[in-house]
Amino acid sequence: MTGPSDVRDTTRAFNQMKDRLTRFVNERTHMLVALSHDLRSPLTAMRLRVEMLDETEGSIRLKALVEEMQAMVEATLEFARGVAKAEATSAVDLTALLGDLVKDVARGGASFAPREPLYATFRPQALNRALRNLIDNAVRYGGVADVTLTQESGTAVISIADKGPGLPDDQLEAVFEPFVRLERSRSRDTGGVGLGLAIARTIIQAHGGTVALHDLPDGGLEAAVRLPIGAV
Repeated sequence: MTGPSDVRDTTRAFNQMKDRLTRFVNERTHMLVALSHDLRSPLTAMRLRVEMLDETEGSIRLKALVEEMQAMVEATLEFARGVAKAEATSAVDLTALLGDLVKDVARGGASFAPREPLYATFRPQALNRALRNLIDNAVRYGGVADVTLTQESGTAVISIADKGPGLPDDQLEAVFEPFVRLERSRSRDTGGVGLGLAIARTIIQAHGGTVALHDLPDGGLEAAVRLPIGAV
């Protein structure tokens, strides 16, 4: 803190506010991790007991509910760890990363046109998870994921477009909230638990970037990711 007294007072107040907010977020995150972790044991015991029951309509439904609860707990842990975990940064070739993800996630429905390498500084594991979630969503809900990578004024621009029905305007932002699902059924095979996009946005924003969804003029949905080259 330097400068005139009023500047130092303002800086001191800002630092105190930042420390309080950081402490609040960390406490909430740790509480979420602890709660989700503690739920694992009773859920595992419940699943073992359900497995021992005779197969009836009721036991099958109960087993499905326990499996859904377990999936939600695991997804919540992943989300909380993604927020709290600090990973070292390193140089990443976005071209190679996207190419590998398309091969892994594609299931025959994704494409990526090769281009020259584009290196930038990121947290590689976190960024891999964020982009994987976006590509997987495009394939799951839109049938395909057409991935492109360009560079604009020191910014890496990644487009992930599908050929699905798109989304209403009022859902384009809402689907990034935790536990909001694109697919309304209660099947985990088709709809997940609604944390994929929340995790992706949290990671991308932590890199100083942005991600937004847009309906395409000819149908389909585009996830547009912008990442500063040399991000934190």
